[in-house]
This record gives sequence, structure tokens and C-alpha cells, in this order.
Amino acid sequence: MQQRCGWADRNEMVMNYHDSERGVPVYEDQLLFELLSLEVFQAGLTWSLILSRRSALRKGLANFDIDQLAGFSVTDTQLLLADPTMIRNRRKIENVIHNARQWQQQQLGEISPAEQLWNLQRQQPLRLEMAGNDQAKYTFIKQTTTLFYEWGIRGVGPKTTTSFLQAAGFINDHEDNCYRQKEIYLSVHTTGRI
Repeated sequence: MQQRCGWADRNEMVMNYHDSERGVPVYEDQLLFELLSLEVFQAGLTWSLILSRRSALRKGLANFDIDQLAGFSVTDTQLLLADPTMIRNRRKIENVIHNARQWQQQQLGEISPAEQLWNLQRQQPLRLEMAGNDQAKYTFIKQTTTLFYEWGIRGVGPKTTTSFLQAAGFINDHEDNCYRQKEIYLSVHTTGRI
């Protein structure tokens, strides 16, 4: 049996997320936006809860389609708040809708949001286990948080940004003894991308 990160053995859903998604570099705007939105919802909650509600969040929030979400109205927000399958937190729902509009605006530029984010890290995931990377990690988190603020993204701070960067593979934070750390690292450095 392969060794995983300690947090990944909580339940089968978390284990599957760890084994197939967590830390895999994401280069597409749509999936990056979904991961950021899930992190906005996760603040103050457990990741297990977010994963258990992920399909309901996708259904209620138009599969996190940026253009559709950007067009959501106050009525749409009210319907989401009445849906018992949703995480019914008005501020988080409104933040995700607002963030879709801001992300959409960034897509109008010459460089996509995904490219802007990856350019901060020179297109390569940051491997935390390498010597001296603590400072690189904090600098990268600060730069990314600042970029989100410049875009007008709401519901993010250093903690949420860190979780997003780990989930989306900008930072390879799998534990030293976790098989996924080496798998992801080798895949990225062999092919340039996963």
C-alpha cells in the first residue's frame, strides 16, 4: 500500500481527492476558478464538507461556468439561499458570483488569468521540500493574494490563497513520504506539464 499524506485517510472521498486532484497543476481558467470558488466556500468549514457538497455547488452555480455565473442576479442568489443542498452562506455565494465577474474581466486582457497566475511562479510548481523554499512560498502567496486583490476578488486572504495554490498545483505540498509528491514532481519535470 502506498503512503499518503496524513490528512488523506479521513474517508474515501478525501482519499480519492488526494489521489487524483490535490496538487495536480491546473492550467485552465475554468477549473482554476472552480477551485478558487471551493476555497472561498471552505473558509471556516472542513474540506470533507466541501467535497460532499461539491456536486450541489456545481449544480447550483452553473458548474462554476464563469460567464453564466457572472450573469447571476439577486433572484438567483435568493434561490441558492433557499436550496437545502447548498452551503447557504449569503456572503460566500455573493463573493463567488462577484468573483466570476472579476475573473471574466481579466479574461478580456491579452494574458488569461491562468497565465497571469502561472507567470508569478515562472510556470513551475513550487516544491516545498527543496531547501530555502519557505521564503519563496511566502513571497509567492503574498504575490498571488495581491494579484487577487488587484483583480477585485473577494473572500480571499493569505490562508484561502494558500489552500487554492496547494489544490491547484502551484505548490507541491504533499508530505515527504507521500507517493503523490514524487509522482507530481516527476511528471511536471519530465513533461513540463501534467
